[in-house]
Amino acid sequence: MWSKLKEWWATEGALVQLSGLDDRLLADMGLEREALRARVTGEAEARATGARGAVVCEGCQVRA
Repeated sequence: MWSKLKEWWATEGALVQLSGLDDRLLADMGLEREALRARVTGEAEARATGARGAVVCEGCQVRA
C-alpha cells in the first residue's frame, strides 16, 4: 500500500511539473497534453509493446 501511494505521489508530481509546459513546446516534442497522463504512468508504452515486450513503433506495425 505504501509503495502504491509513493508511486501515485511521484506520478502526480510529474504531471504537475509537466502541466506548466507550453502547448507549443509539447507539440515540438511530439506530445499532446491529453496524452501526458498515459505517458507518465507508462500506459502508452504498455500499449505500444509487442507480444515479447519489445517496443514496436506505429509505422512498423503490420495492419490487418
